Amino acid sequence: YIFIQGKNAWIGAFSEVLGKFNKVTHEFETMSLAGTIPVSENWTDKEIEEQKPVSSYIRNVLEKFNTNSEIQESETQDHISGNIKHLRTDFKLKINPEKLDSIIEELHPTPAVCGIPKDFCKEKIQEFEKFPRELYAGFIRIETDDFIQYFVNLRCAKLYSDSVHIFVGGGITAQSNPEKEWIETELKSEAVLKNLSFLK
Repeated sequence: YIFIQGKNAWIGAFSEVLGKFNKVTHEFETMSLAGTIPVSENWTDKEIEEQKPVSSYIRNVLEKFNTNSEIQESETQDHISGNIKHLRTDFKLKINPEKLDSIIEELHPTPAVCGIPKDFCKEKIQEFEKFPRELYAGFIRIETDDFIQYFVNLRCAKLYSDSVHIFVGGGITAQSNPEKEWIETELKSEAVLKNLSFLK
């Protein structure tokens, strides 16, 4: 996408679907997406343990809005995004359309971008991060005749007249290796940088 904001602009590439609502069937879909490694590597306990609380959090939120519909949950699978892959679990259920905004508000931000417990982690992020996230980790809503979709704004960049500010992040857990986390952010940056070539 590209979004013009006054004299500046934002671009980004979606990998995480926060929500997809079918206006006809009232089915709501979302995903637990966390853990990142190069496509050629194998999963370790660190990534598996990183994704589990995201899935658990989403499951608990959906249970609160479940209207006698079975929550369908897929097997965890690879989600390939360019040069990297994530662990992904899909969820689906029927909801009351009037509850859609409440579900999105409850889901966002997921532990993948905020941590748990959510209120405590949000407070600490605001306390310790030395730069504003701006539109990073927010979500973008797109509506068509049949669907309303919400995408998490993760791999993105703010464009200025003479420079670019790239926003990416990594999932920090007790098992994290700081050097590997830094490499992960570099790999994610590549996806954004490749999309900047058209501006030359």
